[in-house]
Amino acid sequence: MSVEDVANRHSTRDGRSGGQCLQIGTETLPLHFDGWKCFFDIRKSTQEELKYLPVFKITSPLPYKPQSSLSTRRLKDKIEVGVEEWRKRLGYPTFETTKATLAVTTQMVSVLQAESREYLRDYYKTRVWCLRPMRIDDVMYSDTFFSSIKSIRNFSCFQLFAFKTTKFTKVMLMSRKSQAPEKYEDVIRHYGAPNKTVTDNAKECMGIRWTTVNRKYCIETGLTVPHHQHQNFAEGEGGNMKYRVLKLLHNTPHAPISYWCYALEFLDQVGCYLSKSNLDGRTSSEKLSGQTPDISIFRFAWFQAVWYYNPSLYFPSDKMEPGFFLKLAENTGDGFAYVVLPAKDIKHIHRRRNPVTLVRCVVRPRDLTSSCVPRCIKEFDSFKFLNENGEELFYTRTECILSYIRCRRRCPNSLFWL
Repeated sequence: MSVEDVANRHSTRDGRSGGQCLQIGTETLPLHFDGWKCFFDIRKSTQEELKYLPVFKITSPLPYKPQSSLSTRRLKDKIEVGVEEWRKRLGYPTFETTKATLAVTTQMVSVLQAESREYLRDYYKTRVWCLRPMRIDDVMYSDTFFSSIKSIRNFSCFQLFAFKTTKFTKVMLMSRKSQAPEKYEDVIRHYGAPNKTVTDNAKECMGIRWTTVNRKYCIETGLTVPHHQHQNFAEGEGGNMKYRVLKLLHNTPHAPISYWCYALEFLDQVGCYLSKSNLDGRTSSEKLSGQTPDISIFRFAWFQAVWYYNPSLYFPSDKMEPGFFLKLAENTGDGFAYVVLPAKDIKHIHRRRNPVTLVRCVVRPRDLTSSCVPRCIKEFDSFKFLNENGEELFYTRTECILSYIRCRRRCPNSLFWL
């Protein structure tokens, strides 16, 4: 079978000239031409027609090879690596294990720059950005929420990122909403890159900076319909987060309202450790990472009075200082590190902008009504801790509960740790 380009031309059905032909042996089959394409008029043949009409086989026996664009760039062809080569690279597992591994993994980078250059040279930027963060098989939603009161650290809003399937949420504080692309990249850097990110039509989430992050990490961009807030999963999660902040501030009356930024960060740290009914009772942190979380790091209530160890004080000053617990110090030490606000009692809590906070890993609870360093007496098998009045601070469980009730009667608005 051959195709004649211009040698045999036939007229179309409406009398116009032009149209290609199929030359099969000595027979010529005319093609119709409508000004755009060449075609046959076909229909299903009857049994009578099959008896006397000639039969032509026009399907080519050659394998199908679609056309590909030609390029003048010196691109190296994609290298197909066989199972035997992968066995060598993976430490000689069995053929079955190697084939199963190739079936459940990706090989997105076939050629590196060092393999395609004539002479080696160093590199100064990450060569494959999309493979740097951990990939999260989920869709992430994001939205901006504002506060009517500026926080003690001059924050006026926060960007919330919510994953739909894992129910994992992350809050990033901002002074202005134009910082949203930076916080978006921080979430990707610390936790991972989703398959798709859906936002509303805010200009900071549609600008070049946000789009550059999606291009850099190969993330699909999604938008909700204008004035359809229910399509954004982050809207409901943000409302729940604001309600939790209000509830925490209500139950902690001695905490100034300007410290809402610390309350928000503390609740954000706690949120991924809470059991969720729509995850069959599991936590969002476990759903995201696959590891059972440990809540031993949560030793104090928010804005609880604590003692912290201050190693910078000189002899003979006491190294135990009073303060208030604000939040966990993430990625610090062995995990049991806390952000503490130095203050003896409620009237000494700083109200100015950007108060000095400390990160300490040796912290224990204290009575809010006491700002003096407790004394310790060693007995033959235990230790006793006494306050400034010589009263023991730690009793048996029954005595501890009675002491707690007495302290609550003296100061009903304070927080205590049992």
